[in-house]
Amino acid sequence: MTDERELFGQPAAPGRGAGAAYQVLARRARPQTFADVVGQEHVTQTLTNALTTGRLAHAFVFSGMRGVGKTTTARILAKALNCVEGPTAQPCNRCPSCVEITEGRSLDVLEVDAASQTGIDATRELLETVKYQPASGRFRVYIIDEAHGLSKQAVDAFLKTLEEPPPHAKFILATTAVHKLPTTILSRCQRFDFRSVAADTVVRTLDAMVRSEGMQADEEALRAIAREAGGSLRDATSLLDQVLAFSAGTVDAAAVNAALGLPDERAVRELAGAVIARKPGEALEAVARVCAQGVDMARFGQAILERIRNLTVLAVAGRQSLADLAPAEVDELEAAQRGVPAADLQRWFQVLLDGLEEISKSPYPRLVLEMAVVHMATLAPLVPLDELVARLEALEHGGGDDGRGGGRPQRGATPPGRSTASAPAARAPVATPAPPAATGAGSAGARGPGAQVAGQPAAPSPVPDPPPNGNGAGGGGGGASPEQARWKSLVDALQRASASRFFRLSYSKVVELRGDVLRVAVTGKEAINALTAPDVRSQIEDAIEREFGRRLTFDPVVPGDGSVPSPTANHAALDRQAREDPVVQLSVEILEGRVEGVLPRNRRED
Repeated sequence: MTDERELFGQPAAPGRGAGAAYQVLARRARPQTFADVVGQEHVTQTLTNALTTGRLAHAFVFSGMRGVGKTTTARILAKALNCVEGPTAQPCNRCPSCVEITEGRSLDVLEVDAASQTGIDATRELLETVKYQPASGRFRVYIIDEAHGLSKQAVDAFLKTLEEPPPHAKFILATTAVHKLPTTILSRCQRFDFRSVAADTVVRTLDAMVRSEGMQADEEALRAIAREAGGSLRDATSLLDQVLAFSAGTVDAAAVNAALGLPDERAVRELAGAVIARKPGEALEAVARVCAQGVDMARFGQAILERIRNLTVLAVAGRQSLADLAPAEVDELEAAQRGVPAADLQRWFQVLLDGLEEISKSPYPRLVLEMAVVHMATLAPLVPLDELVARLEALEHGGGDDGRGGGRPQRGATPPGRSTASAPAARAPVATPAPPAATGAGSAGARGPGAQVAGQPAAPSPVPDPPPNGNGAGGGGGGASPEQARWKSLVDALQRASASRFFRLSYSKVVELRGDVLRVAVTGKEAINALTAPDVRSQIEDAIEREFGRRLTFDPVVPGDGSVPSPTANHAALDRQAREDPVVQLSVEILEGRVEGVLPRNRRED
């Protein structure tokens, strides 16, 4: 098995004396062969095969986030080209050419920082050297770092040479913003996209580094460093170097938090738990404890945001989607997420995300974070749509008790977004003028819009009222007619088959059955337009034939438009009062709908 010191190609700790210059771990641990490059197998395998088969291009673009091995791979490629045993996929790292490239003093490998040398003059000076033969190796290798910083004039001057360089010249352009490179550059190069390094890979690499230093580290501590690095192995190595300087012998999570100023994971769990339990007081206490430790509030908020994200991913995609976390961490998240709806987690995430944006601009970050946490902990739970509809119907029945009881919602069953104090006001009766005397069959049971039952005022309802008729289809005291019972049965069947297509039949009633025409009252002219579409009408008439035993023509009408008599003389006043009723307005607001018509409750119910 290869020793960790040999893995990184350098002695573990040269010059340990107090006066010796210390070389940081990131430089000592720099990979020296393609096999040492971590997490970029798709790049190293391609380059290795190209060197072996002699199919190596003359220009490359290495793109990716910081610290994932772009420049390191470029240097290894330069050694592979100029090694005395090469060109080879396995540079020896012992010959003069390999040693000079490793130490950064080779005359045949020119590294240029395009971020500082962006002008046309610097580019011309560089291009002047391309025509000269290598000093000692086979190739002159040009490594242009942050290549997206080249000016337009520099790019234009570079194009011809990049497309047809001399046989001894190779170009490697490294960039963290490949989208800023013009297509004229990209079309002349082979492009390799370097990926962020997986957390498990970072942890394994850091553990090897720690052991090469003669120390020990907990997996939890290394995972904290990997999370902070965000997929950059160089960042993780620099952070580890800082933690090793802080620690004495053993690296644990507490040492990592103290050395890097990270929030305690326990505090993050406590605050998230307080939000889930909707206990704003406990959440504020967690913020106060973290603030007393001197932790940056923005970083603490980011840790909470990451935990909420992990809980959300766990809720919607399962534990297999959190492969970058340790099994023990996923088990703890599962216990914390149990019973928490994903919709609530998403709302908390958005609230905290907005709060973090304010923290970055506010001189009072703690106050902003505290208010964001209180907002999260006091958000009312989301109510499923079917339960919301049931609540609205309960409110509707409760607004004017019709003597049957059980219609009024339980105390405290307030719709979402409406305070408890405003709920009684929403159920307050609306004064309505007394209607003229009811006529026709069942007039003793029929009540106008201003009638009261059992001492309760009648609340208006946002649907139109089909008129009474000789068939008993209207709201009379004698109950529903046989035609109405059959109609209700076929409507139920149609809505079970397609609720979205036939929802406009929800409050429809049979007006009359005359000959081969079944006249039905519906809710508004828009309903008529929708229900008389050829395919919809055909389905309705097929259902009528099955239910009534014969083929009938479906004729939808709107009460009050002249097709059927208006149910009451003061319908306009009833309509206006209904639309102004708080319960109706709340229903329209929550369901994002509109009122198409109005009728008294007792005339709508069978």
